[in-house]
Amino acid sequence: MTDTSSRCRASWRPLTLSTTLIAAAALAACGGGSGDDSTAGGGGTITSAVALSGTASKGLMANADVKVHPVAADGSVDLTSTLAATTTDAEGRYSLSFDATVSRPYVVRVSAKADGSTTHLDEVTGTAQPLPAGFSMRSVITPSQAGTVTTSASITPFSEMVVAAAERAGGGISAGNTVQAVSTVSQLLGFDPTAVSARPVGSAQSEDEKKMAVMLAAVSQMASGGQLGCSGDDAGARTRCVVEALSASASTSSLKLTTGNGGATVDVSGALSSALGTVLTTPKLSGSVPGSLLAGVIATLGCKDSGCTPAAAGGSGSSDPTATAITAAKLLFNEIRSDWGAMFSRGGASLSGGAVNIQAWHFRSAMEGIEVPVDMLVKDTGTMLMGVDLYNDLMAGRSAQTIRSRGGDNQGSQVAGACGLFTATDLSTRATSSTDARVIGCRAVYRSSRSFTQNTIVTTEWVHGFTLEPQADGSFTYASRARQRVSSCDYSSGACTVTANTVLQPQLEASTGRLVPTLDTALGTIRGFTLAGDLPGGFAKGSDTLGSHHHTIALTGSIATAADGLSATSQSDTYAVSGTLKAYSDASTEIGTLTLRSGQLALSTLTAGGSPVGTLADLDLLWTTPGAEFEGTLKLKDVALTRSGESWVPTFGQLSGALRTTRDGVSTEFLKATLEARISGAGSYDEREADSASNRFGVDLTLTGTVTAPQRPVLEFTLGTTMHSDQERPDAVSFQYRTLVGGTPRMVVSGTATPGSDGSGARFMLREATSKLSLGWTGQPSSAELKTGDTLIGRIDASTRMLTFTDGSFVSLDIGL
Repeated sequence: MTDTSSRCRASWRPLTLSTTLIAAAALAACGGGSGDDSTAGGGGTITSAVALSGTASKGLMANADVKVHPVAADGSVDLTSTLAATTTDAEGRYSLSFDATVSRPYVVRVSAKADGSTTHLDEVTGTAQPLPAGFSMRSVITPSQAGTVTTSASITPFSEMVVAAAERAGGGISAGNTVQAVSTVSQLLGFDPTAVSARPVGSAQSEDEKKMAVMLAAVSQMASGGQLGCSGDDAGARTRCVVEALSASASTSSLKLTTGNGGATVDVSGALSSALGTVLTTPKLSGSVPGSLLAGVIATLGCKDSGCTPAAAGGSGSSDPTATAITAAKLLFNEIRSDWGAMFSRGGASLSGGAVNIQAWHFRSAMEGIEVPVDMLVKDTGTMLMGVDLYNDLMAGRSAQTIRSRGGDNQGSQVAGACGLFTATDLSTRATSSTDARVIGCRAVYRSSRSFTQNTIVTTEWVHGFTLEPQADGSFTYASRARQRVSSCDYSSGACTVTANTVLQPQLEASTGRLVPTLDTALGTIRGFTLAGDLPGGFAKGSDTLGSHHHTIALTGSIATAADGLSATSQSDTYAVSGTLKAYSDASTEIGTLTLRSGQLALSTLTAGGSPVGTLADLDLLWTTPGAEFEGTLKLKDVALTRSGESWVPTFGQLSGALRTTRDGVSTEFLKATLEARISGAGSYDEREADSASNRFGVDLTLTGTVTAPQRPVLEFTLGTTMHSDQERPDAVSFQYRTLVGGTPRMVVSGTATPGSDGSGARFMLREATSKLSLGWTGQPSSAELKTGDTLIGRIDASTRMLTFTDGSFVSLDIGL
């Protein structure tokens, strides 16, 4: 598209996030044919004088042999012919020169010397370890022009995967197979392993070098742990075994890494992902590299079925590769603009925009006004069960307590729930012993605020209040209302007085129901329960406004108590629950149903007499309305004790599921995603102190999923970010997305953004794997360069959103978002 109209708008802002994503989409490009033609105009062979340098690393290989070999006619490496040879220095570096034919691949092979003098700097131990005779890795280069060519090639386990994948393809190591092999491994790793320098994690500079360093550490971690069947006492032999397994697992046709061992399939992807997770949670191995930079790699290693199909690479062998890249970029950008323009539109969810926006509008409209959060099930049910436990403990003589709370001391500090025993249903007189305890009064707190004067603390809470009455059959009937409760506590005496307890739905009768506990003995420990009845209107999240009229609940559960190992005396109550909670907009109109198909919740009492702490959640949910639904799971686990010794926090959380709209009986899924959060550094964080560089915790967030709309392509995406509690901006952001048409990947775009180490503007890098197009800039420049490999093919003007190519043609990057 070469429209030279002067109607280009100059009012666009500099490169913003939306522009970044648009520019990322514009990177994707296809190529021409995949022939190995190395002649011009029917003439003789075109040759190059190649000056090659690079680094051999698993880790850095010292005193290793490096040789360049041609590829035989059958596509195999001709090890009988050596075009150049040298030896690596102490840092794994090498350089050599040889004559080559343009557009034909050449293999660069590093191998350990037979005398055992070759070593590699092992990332796990930090020491130089000998590599056994027979250890080797390869890389590949394909000269693209005549004359003198100065280039580089890294030799690592991942470049070995490239060569092995090309070698295994039909026809062997041809130019076309090499292009596809480089593209496939690049789609897996998010960088070209033949082109990125291999450095230790402490000296890696660019984001790609950091990713390479962490991935190499993961290979060492696999060898250290004896994974993939690579066991034994010889560390060098284990390293060789792991590298050979990675080589055997690579192919041009799949992103999934697998090998066969005695008829069984070995999941190399899973082993590499596990080792990568270990490295990222071990500061000694990952250094300061943010885990979010590897989010795309972890997501791709976890691919399944058709999601493991790589996109086809651009071709090779064109007499003018720059012109080919420009033409392909223009053609594909038109496809991108058509896809993105049809699927998305500016302004968010609406009925007059892209197909995904329309589906989002239907979903938001269907879910609007419904307030059936999981915490309502947990808070109301948990609070009532706590009240029953309090009553039974007093009546059985196990405790003299007449009040109990969760999340506070009920004496001025904020609580999540509290119960007390009273003499009558008006809850005006607190019971003093088992002889006058007749009624249980509880409150589940949804929102609270506090104000302070010289002598008092005033706490305002928005709660569900409960009055529970024990029955002769062992059940408890309850009445419940939504209330605004105000209490005032004296600093010096600790005495608290309730100054207001306002009913928020005075026009309605109290919600009623029955809780039936199952006890291990008379007045004993609760081992199960059923809960059925009505509940008041639910509070909107973080609000004091009721978002619904009332609810009905039908819930069953069992409770198991056991030592959990979190502390010397701690025990957890694990609740296995299932049931439904329905929300209504008035007396009879149902607006949504939360179905808890199965689930576990664990509360741990870490110290004697202490308040229970949530330590586990594993819930299978279905949330439906007449026009939309969410189906998925919620998981929380791996609690850690903070440095204060007072707080336990889950360090892993996952929400996974699908969003669907339903119209005229037809269900349409438009978003399927998994959000994971991992907390690091909780054990060295003290929540009582101000956040700082020496008192902070980190959070890695990863969002993976697919988004689509009827008659539109599928976008697979991964977004990762790393943040620390003492910083306002992320340490790093990475993303990757693939466009699939008819189940076939068409393009793979990835990018990173990291703050400048010297206080300069953030660094941005975008690339498209199938075409080797890349775009990088720092801060907010007026323009950015578009390259294919190392060759400049165009510049983007940030103010006009115009991409001008080196041949003078241009395209607009404005796709209406």
